Amino acid sequence: KAQNTFAPQGDPFRDGSEQSGSVGADLKWGIKGDLTLNATVHPDFGQVEVDPAVVNLTATETFFPEKRPFFVERSELFNFGQTQSSNYFSVPTTFHARRIGRVPQRLLSPFDYSFLDMPAQTTIAAAAKLTGKTRDGWSIGALDAVTTEERARFLDTLGTEQRLPVEPLTNYAVARVRRELHGGNTRIGGIVTDVSRDLSEPGLESLLRRHATVGGVDFAHYWAGRRWSVDGYFQASRVAGSADAIAATQRSSAHYFQRPDADHLTYDATRTSLEGISDLISLNKLGGKHWKASF
Repeated sequence: KAQNTFAPQGDPFRDGSEQSGSVGADLKWGIKGDLTLNATVHPDFGQVEVDPAVVNLTATETFFPEKRPFFVERSELFNFGQTQSSNYFSVPTTFHARRIGRVPQRLLSPFDYSFLDMPAQTTIAAAAKLTGKTRDGWSIGALDAVTTEERARFLDTLGTEQRLPVEPLTNYAVARVRRELHGGNTRIGGIVTDVSRDLSEPGLESLLRRHATVGGVDFAHYWAGRRWSVDGYFQASRVAGSADAIAATQRSSAHYFQRPDADHLTYDATRTSLEGISDLISLNKLGGKHWKASF
């Protein structure tokens, strides 16, 4: 790949012309029944539609939809916690594939460098996905992906070239199963996700969580000609890391444990892990006049 770019005067990392190349491979293998194994090494998503430009002035993270073919294909098998109830918090986002190959999370201050060469995204070294349905009626979705360590190059204020890790070696894994019974009137399922990072670099250890794990079950049951249903889910999560990383997690906009009005929360800067649960059960009357109750 070659492209012409603007190169600021004196930039040692750019001369106005950039060339890059990589070698990758893809595999698609049909196994017994409806199961399919997809695998990729150094995937190229260069032709994927670019995300629209967004200026986020809120404390809520922007979630972009998944567009990469490897992750989009049969992605519905990984959906979890979908219910018939109407609520203000929608369904849980237990697995979000856009985390894989994300923009490096460690940012450098403009006061620390004169010129910077920062990776635009994290490289996916390899990924494998097993999806489909077994002869016993179980729908299965399993995915594992490894992203490489990324380093930024920069000239410090003394004019010396430095290299600094900005994203660690990371493994992402998710497994989802679901079974339909009684002619599709009953559905049960489960999901487990895990993220593990190599945080041997001190600067990353204080910034990111070392482990993040979520496990959950969901269900739905219809009766009376599918005019009534009860559905719901339960999931538990745990994140672990250094005291600095967990303290930052507690203070983040997703939690705000330190806010003065949160009498039910306790901010503890010495913690090295956090646990949480989420659950919902809803009773629904479907068809005609809709009547729904959530608990």
